[in-house]
Amino acid sequence: MYPPPEKSVVAKLEGGVIDTVTFARCGIHYRLEDEKIGFSVTSPFCFGPADSIGDMSWIDFPLGRTEIPRILGSAIVSSRTEEDYSLRIEFSTGDVLLVAWTPIYESYELRIDGARIIV
Repeated sequence: MYPPPEKSVVAKLEGGVIDTVTFARCGIHYRLEDEKIGFSVTSPFCFGPADSIGDMSWIDFPLGRTEIPRILGSAIVSSRTEEDYSLRIEFSTGDVLLVAWTPIYESYELRIDGARIIV
């Protein structure tokens, strides 16, 4: 698809509080308290405590059981793209969401200040 946006754009997620998590058959949509900001995930991802994220398996859609709802009400403390275009978001709960970048289809979408950025 498309390469990720500038780091300053991805950093606009930081400080946002997760208000809504909506599950779809092939995606998860996150909405922040500031309704102008949100993101969606449609590619494989890892989610869990920061200290064990390296040992986790990639999760793909459709989903089974997930612990993602525990981030509701938490703040995003860090958001960035990695060299491989993956998206890494760290939450105040100590959890990390790592979203894989895949060149075949959309991996994630950022919604920031009315703009849709599809990667």
